[in-house]
Amino acid sequence: MAKAFRRLGFEVIQVLDGNQEQMETALNCFNEKLKQQNGVGVFYYAGHGVQVKGENYLIPVNVNLTQEGQVKYRTLPLEMVISTMETANNKPNNINIIILDSCNNDPFSGSWNRSFNIQGLAPIQTTRSGSLIAYATQPGKTVDDSGLFTVRILEKIEQPGLDVLDLFRQVGQEIAEGTGSEQVPAITLSSLPDFSFNPSGAGFLPPPPPPTSTRTERLTAIQFYNRGNDKREQGDYQGAIEDYTQAVTLKPDYAVAYHDRGFARDDLGDYLGAIEDYNQAIRLNPDYANAYNNRGAARSNLEDYEGAIVDYTQAIKLDPDYAVAYHNRGNARYNLEDYEGAIADYTQSIRFNPDNAVAYHNRGLARYELGDYEGEIADYDQAIRLDPDYAEAYYNRGLTYKIQGKIERARADFLKAADLYRQQGNKEWYEDAIYQLLRLE
Repeated sequence: MAKAFRRLGFEVIQVLDGNQEQMETALNCFNEKLKQQNGVGVFYYAGHGVQVKGENYLIPVNVNLTQEGQVKYRTLPLEMVISTMETANNKPNNINIIILDSCNNDPFSGSWNRSFNIQGLAPIQTTRSGSLIAYATQPGKTVDDSGLFTVRILEKIEQPGLDVLDLFRQVGQEIAEGTGSEQVPAITLSSLPDFSFNPSGAGFLPPPPPPTSTRTERLTAIQFYNRGNDKREQGDYQGAIEDYTQAVTLKPDYAVAYHDRGFARDDLGDYLGAIEDYNQAIRLNPDYANAYNNRGAARSNLEDYEGAIVDYTQAIKLDPDYAVAYHNRGNARYNLEDYEGAIADYTQSIRFNPDNAVAYHNRGLARYELGDYEGEIADYDQAIRLDPDYAEAYYNRGLTYKIQGKIERARADFLKAADLYRQQGNKEWYEDAIYQLLRLE
């Protein structure tokens, strides 16, 4: 699907098998791009979805849900997606499309000790003019994870001149007939203008481009940007920087391209260059929460922790649920020996992302500095429950057990840490864990 949209000239933010944090970060980036480019917005999701009390939630990978009350805090609410697209105010196109190949049957494989029935997604009332939501099956119904909805869309989406409503009606009719009405796709919409994903054949004509750019320049900038993203994903950071540079040369107000070039420079350890790019992204879009967060990270890498805290605080002001920014600010406060402030930030990060093992581990480190050994060990315990291969959590728990005189527990943790470090190829820390073991003798 990502390849098809790129061929159609869309910028694509692709998340494969994403956790909650990755999904939320991508959604924030999606919002920024819609604001910057005023383009047609398309959100495509293939995976598990569930409704709870009439609200819909998209399920990240590797999430452990055992109670209904956990759903709200460990998933991506579909309402957040809708709100993200509506608040982008992407005029003049004013078109937002959500494609949900979800509502799959029993995403929890028996792990959810539930007292209610799993149902398909609840119906969604679209309030914004120019909105369309396409479901793999009727709201309230479930369907096996066959991917048939996506397959049928891919067969038609690049057909020249095919109106989007006709596309989904044809897809729905073919699937309903082919499954004996076991699966009947559905759509809801609100005042959608004529639109085709590939308008070259007939029908929809794109609105005139901004006077500062030609259509060719805009598409070329998008192509450079997308190629830069592909190169960065492959680890070719210098190649990515070159493509992002071409993108901003053709489109000087391309805030997202400046931001992502900063990310690539960050990957190469060029933190000053990264900060310059984040500065430009913020000048172009003062409400760019991700740019503040990532500029804070670059400043932290330069040990400018005070400056980093200012940036993380601004990111949180713009996005009060920004778990990563709370976590990063906690790290900066820890480095400034503000351990109570660090604990408060890690706690907020955990509140918004309860599956973040690193946040529990780092909160444990801060509690150690305050002499709260029991709280520290409780945090390491939770980090290990979330990530059984977390070598640092075993190692640091072993150190605290040693302080407490719990030698056998310390021995077991150092042995486990040494084994994990060996498997990870981390010779230095493997040798250190062995050294700690020998000192117990």
